[in-house]
Amino acid sequence: MLSRLEYRDEEICELKTIIIDFPTRTANELRTEQVKDLELKKIVDCFENPNKGVDFANWTGRGYVMNQGVLYRYSPHAEVEEAQLVVPTYERRY
Repeated sequence: MLSRLEYRDEEICELKTIIIDFPTRTANELRTEQVKDLELKKIVDCFENPNKGVDFANWTGRGYVMNQGVLYRYSPHAEVEEAQLVVPTYERRY
């Protein structure tokens, strides 16, 4: 049994193609936007500093990670165990 009505008239049942373009950004573009946010720049600078200190342990302890120069965060409250992109404050919509 089908979950939709069965149409026997082919004129009614024609296929339509829909094309959707989603905006994309490269890792470099994401990074550029992240370092414009002064709070995120502190975290990025800490990750890129060869002398890993207390601040680095603090940020990693809060779930922050860096991949290809882009900052992500594992959320302790999320149902999925996937790092989420850290979005600069000025780009967030509440």
